[in-house]
Amino acid sequence: MNMIDHYQLRQRINEKSRQISAAKAKKELLEATLTQKTEHLAQLNTDVEKAIIARELLSKATESAREDGKKILEAAVTEIVQMVFDSNYEVEIALSTRANNPAADVYIKKKIGANHELINVENEGGGLRDVISLAFFVAVTRLVGGDNGAFITFDEPTKAVSKGKAESVAMAFERLTSYLNKQSIIITHEREYLPNLVQNVYLVEQGPDGISKAEEL
Repeated sequence: MNMIDHYQLRQRINEKSRQISAAKAKKELLEATLTQKTEHLAQLNTDVEKAIIARELLSKATESAREDGKKILEAAVTEIVQMVFDSNYEVEIALSTRANNPAADVYIKKKIGANHELINVENEGGGLRDVISLAFFVAVTRLVGGDNGAFITFDEPTKAVSKGKAESVAMAFERLTSYLNKQSIIITHEREYLPNLVQNVYLVEQGPDGISKAEEL
């Protein structure tokens, strides 16, 4: 082997050494990148697991809060309904989810014999539907209204109430508005009971000229 062969061999060895060093450096970089990506993926998986757990906890907390709120409303509305009618009536709320949104259905039970049976409020008369609506309004306002000082307007609250229940419904209004501790304005054509339960009564009549005038009674 001559000098040229030795020189070329040395050149080739040096070139291969450089290639090996470059490959080794690239391998180390890839390994470092892989380690970094693996750690990042593990962190992402941890974050996803935390998010899933948080969502499940939030869902359970929301369900618990809804269930607690349901029980409070059921008790409050049932008490109000029984105050106007009698203890045979109960209000039941069924919670559900529709199209991924929370929903609730209201059922009225009446004690018939030894059992409580679901009833159609339209068949009960006496303004049961209106009283139930008012009961929900009063209960929710009291529970979430806080210090809201806005007055409340009731427009013909006893329009569907039978004459036999008119007095008890009027008394219920007095109790409920006192319970709310809010100034209330009642607009009504009922002149026998409601006017006797409020502080100020105004009779509004339309004159021949088409202008309505109010007169304090």
